[in-house]
Amino acid sequence: MLTKKQKEVLDFIKSSSQKKGYSPSLEEIQKHFKLASVSTAHFHVTKLKAGGYLDKTENKARSISISRSSRLVKVPLMGTIAAGVPIEVVENKEVITVDRSQLSHSGKHYALKVAGNSMIDEGIFDGDTVIVREQQSAENGEKVVALVNGNEATLKKFFLEEDGRVRLQPANPSFPPLFPDDVAIQGKVISVLSNKNDQNVEAGRASKRKEFKFAADGASTIFNEDCIEVLRSIKDESIDLIFADPPYNIGKDFGNNSDKWDSTTRYLEWCQQWINECIRILKPSGTFYFMNATQHMPYLDVYVASKLKIINRIVWFYDSSGVQAKNKFGSLYEPIIMAVKNEDGYKFNFEDIQVEAKTGSERKLIDYRKKVPTPYNTKKTPGNVWYFPRVRFRMPEYEDHPTQKPESLLERIVLASSNPGDTVLDPFGGTFTTCAVAKKQGRKTIGIELNEQYFKIGLRRLGLAEEYNGEKLIRDIKKKTGNKSKKDHETPSRSQLPFFSL
Repeated sequence: MLTKKQKEVLDFIKSSSQKKGYSPSLEEIQKHFKLASVSTAHFHVTKLKAGGYLDKTENKARSISISRSSRLVKVPLMGTIAAGVPIEVVENKEVITVDRSQLSHSGKHYALKVAGNSMIDEGIFDGDTVIVREQQSAENGEKVVALVNGNEATLKKFFLEEDGRVRLQPANPSFPPLFPDDVAIQGKVISVLSNKNDQNVEAGRASKRKEFKFAADGASTIFNEDCIEVLRSIKDESIDLIFADPPYNIGKDFGNNSDKWDSTTRYLEWCQQWINECIRILKPSGTFYFMNATQHMPYLDVYVASKLKIINRIVWFYDSSGVQAKNKFGSLYEPIIMAVKNEDGYKFNFEDIQVEAKTGSERKLIDYRKKVPTPYNTKKTPGNVWYFPRVRFRMPEYEDHPTQKPESLLERIVLASSNPGDTVLDPFGGTFTTCAVAKKQGRKTIGIELNEQYFKIGLRRLGLAEEYNGEKLIRDIKKKTGNKSKKDHETPSRSQLPFFSL
């Protein structure tokens, strides 16, 4: 994909060659664009050559020429589109040159200049140019050009609500969603042309992001931030193991009332966002584990199965709670999905997680099925049904958190699916049990937690700080209260059933 600066350099080379009969030198390119150095001009020319737009012969003074195999096409620049609040359509009659790879295989295309920052979390910034394919319909989650009230255009993500309303969703938490009465889809965004040159684009865009609040040592890094924002800052295919235990949307009180969405659809859309980021940052040899409530896991299972290979569907069962169900069967388990990118190349250290074999070995029986009869093995690899007691009040590992997971469960996952020195990430840190277990096992850890009180637990458990803003960090033993869990394990009503695309 060509950036705006690359297209400008290419256009200059073409026009200069046509006027003078020969190509400009690197020094002339530097002077024309007022670049900082000749090396910057060389950087752009190298990119153009790599993309097949230029032919360049070494050791010649004027060795730049337009490639005969160039696949450039002209696209009309129709005007400015708002990535903010809707504005009146501003039309233009210009033409820009783009590579065919920036278009879809069929349909009519046009370009629009972006004004505003409501789509920055999708990588679309003020001053960028979007390439749009003309169409009058869209799927949930697609970036669209929408005409609002007949003459106001905006660039947003499209969602069809359960009640039939259209929601135009910004990709910036500072902007609220739009629910227009009159909306017409004008096209779907196919590609984005950056307004910054290649050398400055990452620094320029990073400057628009907020500074993250975090603590770190050589082995552990934990963030007190929204998980999706932090995940988006992590580079592609850099994490070996991810364990995610998100809020279940069942009314638990995490201190910031974050466990209740307006509808099941909204909740599952949110889940898709962090799942997509986890998949992006997972190494090809990595493993992704995640948990959820029994009523939501079927939808997320199908979604993840469309993107990864599911290796195991694990059941973690435990003892019953003090409050017994009186109008239904009580809930005694939580599901865990284990998924990978490469089913032939993921890690599974079965010898590190073996358990006592409560079969013939316990009775000291002999296995006569083998050529040489031998005693039954005393150890075996666990199955996909795991029993670990839930963390209870006054247990040594207990912390003040409504859904703390046991260290023994996380130890099995960490040992099975990572090696010493690997990086383990937990996007919903909670009491930072994942990070504490991983660090104990010689892994590097990254944890993310939105709640400041739980962040302080992470600072203490990982040995990152003894004080926080003058407060001595000590283990506070008190019983959890205010867990609004009446909706725990309810089945979504028909009106709440999700409509989301795979």
